[in-house]
Amino acid sequence: MTTRKNADSRVLQLNVGFLLKEGVGTTRVVSFDEPHVTAEDVELRHLKGDLELTRTAHGILVQGELQAETPGECVRCLSEATVEFLVEISDHFVYPPASAAESEYSVGEGDAIDLAPLLREHAILVAPMHVLCRPDCRGLCSQCGQDLNDAQCDCEHSAIDPRLAALKNLLEE
Repeated sequence: MTTRKNADSRVLQLNVGFLLKEGVGTTRVVSFDEPHVTAEDVELRHLKGDLELTRTAHGILVQGELQAETPGECVRCLSEATVEFLVEISDHFVYPPASAAESEYSVGEGDAIDLAPLLREHAILVAPMHVLCRPDCRGLCSQCGQDLNDAQCDCEHSAIDPRLAALKNLLEE
């Protein structure tokens, strides 16, 4: 899969060179209030929150909470739905990068950390498997495709699966 960098994803790249020159324990707070950001291939809307960056002996510790929304599609009626989520971040970016294991994040070229892979990972993990536009979504008619949230259809829904007809007869007795 090809990853494309959008101009709006640059806000997720934080220059931490000034923090790497400071002593262990030095902290800075970075605030986000972005209307639209792309974290690799995941679209994030209304990204808000604060992250505390702390210099450690082995890099930068990033801690905080970010809230965002991501667009989705309702599994019942196929209309656009919005998924809101809160991400709690507590991850260490290793410096120098050569000492990082494959499973760890590291400070990249130009003394920058890229939050895009981290946010993408968290967004995918907290996203529900079945997105609903609203909890009481009625879905689509299985026969004509009418959105039952907008209007009723004239389809006859009393057809019984022939395998269950015997059970229906028991209910009628």
